[in-house]
Amino acid sequence: MKEKTTKKKAQWPNVRLREYRKMGFVEEGILRQDRLRNGEFVDRLRMSILREEFVYEPKV
Repeated sequence: MKEKTTKKKAQWPNVRLREYRKMGFVEEGILRQDRLRNGEFVDRLRMSILREEFVYEPKV
């Protein structure tokens, strides 16, 4: 049986997350230990948006 270990919390760029949320994306969940990066398994954040939820604000 595999023993659960706790790694440091995954870090996502706050600026990018803020921009995605402003466009209407919502967090669906975290894929735990989903990718191997630099010899260590890391989590991935899953975000999505439905067509009718998308907010487009062109820069003037």
